[in-house]
Amino acid sequence: MPISPCPTDLTLLGGKILSLLEFQSSGAIVFDWSDCGFTSPAFLVSGATNMNRIEISKSSNVSVVRFKDQKIIDPETIQELGEELFSLVDDGQHNKLVLNFSNVEFLSSAALGKLITFEKKAKRTGADLILTNIAPEIYQVFTITNLDKLFKIKDNEADALAVL
Repeated sequence: MPISPCPTDLTLLGGKILSLLEFQSSGAIVFDWSDCGFTSPAFLVSGATNMNRIEISKSSNVSVVRFKDQKIIDPETIQELGEELFSLVDDGQHNKLVLNFSNVEFLSSAALGKLITFEKKAKRTGADLILTNIAPEIYQVFTITNLDKLFKIKDNEADALAVL
C-alpha cells in the first residue's frame, strides 16, 4: 500500500514518535492511516528497531557497544547515533555499558557533544558507562578538553569489563 502524503508524525506500536522521513526509512509497512487523523493508526513495523550506527553484545551483565562508523561527523549520523545510544538507557535493560571505539577514526565536536549528553543521561538513569579503545588522536582531544575527567576511560574492553 503506498504511503499517504498527509502524515507528518507517526506513532509506532511501542509509542515512539517518528518524523515522516524516519518512518519511511524505518522499513515500516502501513496498513491504515485512519484517514490521516492518527486516532488509532495500525502499522506493521519491520526494521524500525534496527541499530544502524551501533552493534550491541552482552558480556555477562554488561552491554558492549561498538560503533559501526569510522567517521562520526555528519549531523544525520550523529543524530541517529544519539537516538540509538539514548534508547539503550531509556529501556532500562542496559545498566552497565562499555562504548568500544576501536572502529572510530574521527569524531566531530558535535559527536563529542552527543557523547556528553549521553553520559549525563546514563548517569541520571543510574547506568555505569566506560569508554574503551579510543584512538590516540581522539584521546588527545578528550585530554585537551578535559573530557578524560568526565568519562571513565579504559585502554581496552577487557579492562572495562573487569571493573564493571
